[in-house]
Amino acid sequence: MRYQERENPRIERKQNMAKDWLEYLKWCKELGYDLNNMFFYMPLNFRKVHDRTAKEYQKLLDKKAVAEKKRREREAKKRMAETKKALEEILGENGNIQNAFQIKGKGLLLVVPASAEDIKAEGAALHHCVGTYVDRVARGETNIFFIRKEKEPDKPYFTMEWRDNDIVQCRGSRNCGMTPEVKAFTEAFKKKMLETIEKDKDKGLRRCG
Repeated sequence: MRYQERENPRIERKQNMAKDWLEYLKWCKELGYDLNNMFFYMPLNFRKVHDRTAKEYQKLLDKKAVAEKKRREREAKKRMAETKKALEEILGENGNIQNAFQIKGKGLLLVVPASAEDIKAEGAALHHCVGTYVDRVARGETNIFFIRKEKEPDKPYFTMEWRDNDIVQCRGSRNCGMTPEVKAFTEAFKKKMLETIEKDKDKGLRRCG
């Protein structure tokens, strides 16, 4: 191995001090300290002030983390409430529908792809990988459905995968998550599908009897 001479310790210490100082200035800025004040900008006992400020900055990060957690919880609770309300509305509108493929609500409708090309076009338009599912659909391993806006029935919006009597996934543009309305729509679809499956089972048992 080629010998590599260690950098001059004095230079290394100065470089580390410069890094610490820049880090300290970043903390001061986020803590709202006046960096035009030399008391903060260039403290006399830098190491002591640096360590104290590091603890203050960590407290700030912890406080922000708690606030962010609460914000996410509020947002999740709000979205759940919106989804529940939308689901009740959709189920109410589709109470007499026997076929899950006819389900509508909240300005949405279900579209069954007519060909492999439809599925590939859906993936290309929404920039996700559903186009690679064509072979699995052809083999009967899974099912793909499109969720569209009633006002734009030909424009890709969300893509849903149904497999083993459950919704495996539902993705929008660039794999974005579902809106409360789309989430409610998929849950209503699932409910109608399972009801149909149970009815078919019951009919089968009656015929056998």
